[in-house]
Amino acid sequence: MRFVKLAANRPAHDPDGAYVYPYWVDIALDGDPAMVALAEGDGHSHAGGDFTAQEALSSRWTRHLEEAGGAWLRPWLERLAAGEAVSEDELIADYTRRHGRAPESYEASPRG
Repeated sequence: MRFVKLAANRPAHDPDGAYVYPYWVDIALDGDPAMVALAEGDGHSHAGGDFTAQEALSSRWTRHLEEAGGAWLRPWLERLAAGEAVSEDELIADYTRRHGRAPESYEASPRG
């Protein structure tokens, strides 16, 4: 599966060196169903998993989406949860418009 990195609250190189507890949200659209990777933490305290769009929209993950800077993904997740088609190109275009650059991506098996 190809996951696209769409939200993360921690820059790769924080200029002031302050520690920020990391949250991130990645989405893979090439599976059936599409998968949402939600993860947080560093090193031994790192935790995460892959979820359906419906699961990622549950109140359990609201704070996670907000902390990762991924609240803008809710309408996309709602479309996926409703069974609507969402293309990777659409997500990438929205991300690029918001952040001024294309997102990174990676190939991985679902972490479930």
